[in-house]
Amino acid sequence: MYLLSQIFGFAAIVVAYFIYQQGKRKNVILLKLIADVLWVLCFVFVGGYTGALTTFVSIFREIVFYNRFKKKWAGSKFWLCLFMGIYIFIGILNIENIFEILPTLASSVSTIGYWNKNVKAFKLISIPVSLCMLIYNIYCMSIAGIWNEVITLSSIIIFSIREKWNKK
Repeated sequence: MYLLSQIFGFAAIVVAYFIYQQGKRKNVILLKLIADVLWVLCFVFVGGYTGALTTFVSIFREIVFYNRFKKKWAGSKFWLCLFMGIYIFIGILNIENIFEILPTLASSVSTIGYWNKNVKAFKLISIPVSLCMLIYNIYCMSIAGIWNEVITLSSIIIFSIREKWNKK
């Protein structure tokens, strides 16, 4: 099962790397949706059930947020509050140790980032999210998850350098 979890995790890494190279919000969310499906499978097979549960909820969050500017129903702040509430509820139900809080915290913060219209702000918000998940993946002993967060942080740095370079 562990090997299977890592296969899903490394597949998610390939998809996730390109999230932070996107300039359009809809592309960021679409790639995040694909990566999240793969991460749910990775976390389930590695035994990281809080991570799997919060990531599973995130799949629905991405579907709603993808439609935020297309469909009136998806633009309501109700969704922001609902997803934040669900993540907090998951966190309360799964408090076994400090590490189990990290996916809940990461999902809550990233929800604010994905709700935001500003792609640059989303990417900056992703730094503490990625750090939380890095620690959680170390706790779960998910090699793929650890690599993902290292690559994610690297990708954010590359984006920031490109942004500064393009402004000159």
